[in-house]
Amino acid sequence: MDETTISSHPLNGSYKNNAFDVIWELHDEEKDWAANEIVEHLSNTITTMGFYYAFPNEWRWNIKNSPINLVKEEAIKKGYYDVSDYRREFIDSESFAIVAPQEFAYWMIIAEWNYFDLLIDDPNHPEFSIHTQSEMIKKLPLAHKLYMNTVAKVISPPNKVLLDKYLNWR
Repeated sequence: MDETTISSHPLNGSYKNNAFDVIWELHDEEKDWAANEIVEHLSNTITTMGFYYAFPNEWRWNIKNSPINLVKEEAIKKGYYDVSDYRREFIDSESFAIVAPQEFAYWMIIAEWNYFDLLIDDPNHPEFSIHTQSEMIKKLPLAHKLYMNTVAKVISPPNKVLLDKYLNWR
């Protein structure tokens, strides 16, 4: 990977070869979102870096026909996942190839946990329109299967009461 590709993005600060921003650099106006940011960035780290090695057949963001990319593409084609902001923000294809499945994984996970309404303040969030596990099962069954065969075996939802306590925007 070209070192300047991702490290030059303003959200990444000085962290090289890092496709996700860091939770310890929140601005004051973002403090109310700290719990959501922690969940999202832990998800990004686990799925982009850990699952890449833990589930080498399923979580290869750099292989077009890997299961994570196939379910991401299915969600895009069916209109459940809007990647237009990522296409504008990450113009080079290599950065987009990392970010789009990474963000899809986050949306998939919080929908599978039935945490969308807990973690996202806009119920009409334009980026991902599936909010519950039952919707995932019905609308994106292959994504649900990927979740059950990988994510569900390794991580479980954080404590809902504790998260709710630290989500100050609610």
